[in-house]
Amino acid sequence: MTPELLSVEAWGGATYDVALRFLGEDPWDRLAALREALPNVAIQMLLRGRNTVGYTPYPTEVTDA
Repeated sequence: MTPELLSVEAWGGATYDVALRFLGEDPWDRLAALREALPNVAIQMLLRGRNTVGYTPYPTEVTDA
């Protein structure tokens, strides 16, 4: 890694779903491994509007809570 690296976008979108459904892995273990590999780098997460981390839009009551 470069010493100038401030953050990586490594979470969100389909990351959670793919780890769980297709790879049979615990997505939280993946996140913990990322944190261990990048101890001084901020990990960013992509949130896609009302879909948050899934494919189906959630009701406004959920996303506004």
